[in-house]
Amino acid sequence: MTVMNSYGRKVRAKPRFWTPLLTLGLLLGLAQAIDSRADTVTPTATAYGAQVVGQMRTESALARQVGRPDSMDELVRRLLASIRALSHYDLDVEMPVVRSLPLTEMHLRLCGRPCTIRAAYVPGDGLYIDESMRPLSDQYEQSILFHELVHHVQEVATSHAGYDECRRWRRREFEAYALQNQFLFALGSTSRVLYPGSVCAPA
Repeated sequence: MTVMNSYGRKVRAKPRFWTPLLTLGLLLGLAQAIDSRADTVTPTATAYGAQVVGQMRTESALARQVGRPDSMDELVRRLLASIRALSHYDLDVEMPVVRSLPLTEMHLRLCGRPCTIRAAYVPGDGLYIDESMRPLSDQYEQSILFHELVHHVQEVATSHAGYDECRRWRRREFEAYALQNQFLFALGSTSRVLYPGSVCAPA
C-alpha cells in the first residue's frame, strides 16, 4: 500500500502486524495474572450489588471451633474443649457458674474496693465477669474468659498442689497467661497478654 508522507512524497507503508500481536500478548498476560490470583482473592458484593475483588480472610481451625456461639453455656463448653486441646489438662470438668455483674458491684464483692479486674474465678463459687464484656462475639474477651476457665480446670486438677498458697497461685497465673497467649495465637489474633507478676514473701 502506498501513502503520502508529511513531505508530500509517496512511500510504501510497512505492515503494522506488531501492534495486534503486542495487544494480544498483553491481554493474555493480564488474563493469566487474574487467573493466578483466583486462590487468594474472592469477589464480594458492595452495598450496591457490584462485585469487587478483596483479599480472602483465612480462619484458623480453633477460631472456627470457638466461633460466635448463641449462649454463654455453649461458649464455656467450647472454651473448655480448647483448654483440653492446648494444654496437658485432658480431663472433662463440670461447667462452672458464670455470673455477669456490673463492674462496680463485682469490684466491691471481690476486692472490697475499686480494682482493675474484669473477670475472676473464685474456687467453689464460679466465674465473675464484667457485664459490659461481649465474649460471645469478641475474641480478646473470649481469651479473658478462657484464662479464668484455666483456673477452674487447675482447681479441679489440684495443679501445683505441692507449693504454698502464694507460690501455687503464682504458678497457676503464669500457666493461665501462657495458655491465654497460645489461645490468642491459635485464633489468629495479634493481641497478647503480659503477666504483671507479684513476688511472694520468702518462705
